[in-house]
Amino acid sequence: FRLVVTGVVKSNSKLKISFLKPTSRVDSLVKILLLILFLHPLAYQPRGETVYRMNIAILVEKGVVLGNLTLNYFNDVGVSLDELVFHVYPNAYWKRGGGIDVLTVEHNGEQLDYRVEGVDNTVLTVSLPKPLSPGGEIQLKISFVVYVPNLTDRFGRFAGVYNLGNWYPVLAVYEESGWDKSPYCPYGESFFQEAADYYVYINVPANYT
Repeated sequence: FRLVVTGVVKSNSKLKISFLKPTSRVDSLVKILLLILFLHPLAYQPRGETVYRMNIAILVEKGVVLGNLTLNYFNDVGVSLDELVFHVYPNAYWKRGGGIDVLTVEHNGEQLDYRVEGVDNTVLTVSLPKPLSPGGEIQLKISFVVYVPNLTDRFGRFAGVYNLGNWYPVLAVYEESGWDKSPYCPYGESFFQEAADYYVYINVPANYT
């Protein structure tokens, strides 16, 4: 597991997902490389790894997180896949003011069919444009909005603090019986997911630390 926070942007006005202003020639080169990384998410990715790249903006006063996720998935499960399955755990909090709306799912600019299901609506199933063979790779882009409830919880906000436990679409684990679609469990260390690399770019207000 590796988490790389590539930037935290603070803005006094409207939130924008953009790179920090370079302060030196070296900074400028670094920002250009990061920009290339986000525009071409397959760049610098070793074959056989699952990689999440996220641009997010936290609207602190509204309790809302805007997200764009680019997922590069490598099929190492040994069978062809017609769909990918994700957990969308914020929906387990809908009775307490939380939730997640998936706005679009795309592959190579094509809108893909998807459905939100499960006993607590915490399963997102995406239909692939064609079967993904073992050893094959695919890139999906998912845009979504997360609503963070007023709760002292692992997913919640209180006293200016945001706890964002598994707030984004999390790829499920594929087992011998198929995709794990277990519902959300609020107790203990109950999350079950594959290791992956994460590159996260966060936009927050200027007065938020």
